[in-house]
Amino acid sequence: MNGAIKRIRMTLLLSVAALAAAIAPTAEAQERMRAGLWEMTTTKAGATINSGTQCLTAEETAGNNGDANSTRDRLEKSFAKASCVVKEMTVTEKSIAYVADCGTGATAHTLSSVAQYGGDTVAIQLNVKRGATTETMITKGHRVGACT
Repeated sequence: MNGAIKRIRMTLLLSVAALAAAIAPTAEAQERMRAGLWEMTTTKAGATINSGTQCLTAEETAGNNGDANSTRDRLEKSFAKASCVVKEMTVTEKSIAYVADCGTGATAHTLSSVAQYGGDTVAIQLNVKRGATTETMITKGHRVGACT
C-alpha cells in the first residue's frame, strides 16, 4: 500500500473511530446507531478501498448517540491526539457533521465529514483537502444483526 493510500486510510479510520467511540450518551442523546454486527464499505473515486464487518458494542455506538455538547467535547479530545482542531460541528437527530483542520506546513489538511444515521444504517462522506486537492471517501454501512 503506497504512502498516500495509507494516509487516507488512517484519516478515514480516525474519523470513523472518533465518531464511533468518542462521545458519551446523555439524557438528550438520540439513537443514531444501534449496537450489533455492522458491515461497512468505503470507496474513493468509485473504487472500494476498505470493507468488512465489525461488532460494535453499546459502548462503542454510544459515541454516535451523544448530544451536541458531549459530541463536540469528545471529538475535540480525540482529534487533538492527531493534531487536529475542530472548527465547525453540527449535531442533529440523525446526523453529525464537522470540519477540522489538521497538521501544519506540508502536512496541513482539512477534514470535512457528514454522517447520516438511520439506526441500522450509516452513510459517511469524508472530504480531505490538501492545498488545491480534495479527496472524497464514502463509507456506507448497515447493521447485519446481533454480534455472535
